[in-house]
Amino acid sequence: MHRLLTLALISSASFLAAAPFAFEPNRGQSPTQAKWIARGPSYDLLLTDEGLTMMINDGKSRTRSSAVRMKLEGSRPWKTLTGLEPTGGQAHTPRYAKVRAAGVYDGIDLVFHDHDGNLEYDFVVAPGADPSNILLAFEGIQRMRIDNQSGELILTTWGGSELRHACPKVYQQTGEKRVEIAGGYELLNSNRAAFTLARYDSRYPLAIY
Repeated sequence: MHRLLTLALISSASFLAAAPFAFEPNRGQSPTQAKWIARGPSYDLLLTDEGLTMMINDGKSRTRSSAVRMKLEGSRPWKTLTGLEPTGGQAHTPRYAKVRAAGVYDGIDLVFHDHDGNLEYDFVVAPGADPSNILLAFEGIQRMRIDNQSGELILTTWGGSELRHACPKVYQQTGEKRVEIAGGYELLNSNRAAFTLARYDSRYPLAIY
């Protein structure tokens, strides 16, 4: 599997390392529209046919104060959500290290997984597929900006938490040769962003680790 973009979302209340979280199919634990769920150190994750919702605790109280939604503009519905890499669990609540949303765009899958207790998600782009189709749209945020030094995409919630999307670092593997591709973010408006990539060979997949 080759990955295009890994984007870490980190709540301002969860910078310390936390135990890895796992994804569970929703079998009555959460609202019916959620197909998969996971619980991070200061947020809950809900995956639906339409996108991802993060229910964030801003660290000031135990009441969850912010709901941030991420959708892929122009994508297909996330009908096929599949658990990958079982981690064990009770029979009625199997747990998985990853969840894949297949075919969100032509030739592009989306994979969610844990990294040191924080959420990461990767776009898996097949040869010939067009990553410029990927448009990230957010709801429930106060503002969005690109950090000039790190290149991170930073979302600030109304509750004061920050969601930081790591600057994409992209490469292609062509035989034994590894070629790094420059990448970054582009703000389209106050709640939409796209990716910018330097020239690359579309005959090969793009990957990030």
